Amino acid sequence: MDMAAKVDLRGCVLVTCLYFIVYYVFLILGLFAKIGSGARRAEALKKADGDKFAVLNWRTKDLPVKRTDRSQLNMLEQMPPFLVAMWMYALFVDPVLAAQLGFLYTALRALYFPLYTWKLHILVTIPN
Repeated sequence: MDMAAKVDLRGCVLVTCLYFIVYYVFLILGLFAKIGSGARRAEALKKADGDKFAVLNWRTKDLPVKRTDRSQLNMLEQMPPFLVAMWMYALFVDPVLAAQLGFLYTALRALYFPLYTWKLHILVTIPN
């Protein structure tokens, strides 16, 4: 591979790094949501006088945990096809367009969590 091709691939390298940064931000948001969920669960246990069965399915209804889990897991599920497709397109067709489309996709993935919070996540993911 000549030097010009290596320079062209910088955009795809940047997009790949950006994608992983967004993924790890979602992972950290999930950690904080689960910590908050534990505190809310402990409070619910106190209100239920220690009756664990009263709050058995409580966590599955915890919307902040659900939002962060879906944001992080959707990104994880789409990571292999996205990265393979972007890099194959960059290597064999057009690295500049691959980087531009990859950046657009990563930006839409980054919007998934705030849009999910407002119940507008259908705008950045199909199928729902």
